[in-house]
Amino acid sequence: MFDSNAGAAEEMSLKVGFSELGAIRVGMTRKEAEAAYRKQFGGQLRVRPFSPVYEDESCYHMHDPKGLPNVAVRIKDGKVVLFDIASRSIQTFSGIGIGDTMEKVQSTYGNKIQIESDHYEGKEVPNLWLRSADGRYAVLFKVIAGNVSRITAGRVDAVSIVEGC
Repeated sequence: MFDSNAGAAEEMSLKVGFSELGAIRVGMTRKEAEAAYRKQFGGQLRVRPFSPVYEDESCYHMHDPKGLPNVAVRIKDGKVVLFDIASRSIQTFSGIGIGDTMEKVQSTYGNKIQIESDHYEGKEVPNLWLRSADGRYAVLFKVIAGNVSRITAGRVDAVSIVEGC
């Protein structure tokens, strides 16, 4: 899903929250997200080739492999629903990013973190959930070998889906 080549935007330090990645917000239409991305980065989001098992015209991912590698924006029913991040240049507003330890996530967010076993890997790959106060949004930290390997943020219903849309 992700390209390991670094692009211009990779050098920037972007922030991800429950419902935003830089200027892109959950709930934006595809056109609004593309315009926000273009304004912030000067690049272009493109539809990533569909995975026929998991995606279709109603749910798919957009990305810019050259300008912002290792990041995908999921569009469902025409609107942004989540951000999938494996880029070291992006951190939460509290400073958690890819490569940080599970302990740092827990000490940063305290009792707001819920730990769940991974759907496939069980307790060996804990998922750390941080939910918004209203329960509508979440940030999910996937931990492998004690370190954050992926951050997924957006609507709880979208973040909760194990595969596909």
